[in-house]
Amino acid sequence: MLPLQVGPAWAAQTTALREAHTQPCLLLRAPTETYRRCKPGADEFQVMVWAHDQTSGRPLVLTMLAKNLYITKLGSHKMERYASTANGLEVSAFNLDDAIHSASKGKASFEQLSLLVFCVAESLRNDHFASALEQTFRASRMLVQGFQPRLKLAPWWDLAHQWGQTSDALMAAASARAQAILNRPHSMLTPQERQYREAAAVHALPAHLQQSARTLRVLTNTR
Repeated sequence: MLPLQVGPAWAAQTTALREAHTQPCLLLRAPTETYRRCKPGADEFQVMVWAHDQTSGRPLVLTMLAKNLYITKLGSHKMERYASTANGLEVSAFNLDDAIHSASKGKASFEQLSLLVFCVAESLRNDHFASALEQTFRASRMLVQGFQPRLKLAPWWDLAHQWGQTSDALMAAASARAQAILNRPHSMLTPQERQYREAAAVHALPAHLQQSARTLRVLTNTR
C-alpha cells in the first residue's frame, strides 16, 4: 500500500501510484510520454492518504477500483457520487488537510469527501492536474512564489467528465495494428508487441476532446 501525502511530493507520489496500479499503453501522448491504461477486472487497491501536518497516527485508507480508478471507500465512508456543488469548490493544502482529518474521524461533510475523492482520483488519471495541485500545496505553505494558494476545480471538472469519451476516441483513432494490440490482454502480448509505439491521433479527435487528450495520462479500459 503506497502513501500519498498533501505537500511538495504530491506529483511524484501520484506517479508512483499510477505506475503501480495501471498498465503500459502503446499510445504516445508526447514523444517521450506514453499513456497508461487501467487494468481490466474487479481488483481493488488501497492508498494511504496523509495530511501535510500528520506525523503520527493512522492514515486515511482509500479503496479504489483498478478498472476505472473510482474511489469506493474513504475509511468507513462509502462513496458513490460527488456533491452537487463539487465543481464550484476550491482546494488548498489547508482545506484538503481538514478533509482528511475529518474523514479519519468519521465526521467529514459530503463536500469534504467529494473534494478529497476528486483530488486523489483525478491526480492519478491526469498528471497535469497532479502537478497543478502540487504547486498549489507549495504556494499554500509559502514554499514557492508566483502560484495561487487555492486551485479552482471548475476548469478541471469538464476534463474529468470527458475521461471515458476521450479514452474511447483515442482508441478508435489508433491504427488497425495498434487496436489489435490494445484489444488483447497485456499479459498475452509478445515482446515485439509490447515494444510497439504509436503517436496518439489527438488531432483527429473532436475539438472539445483534444485538451482532455493532451492532459490525461491514464485511459479507461473497457475490455
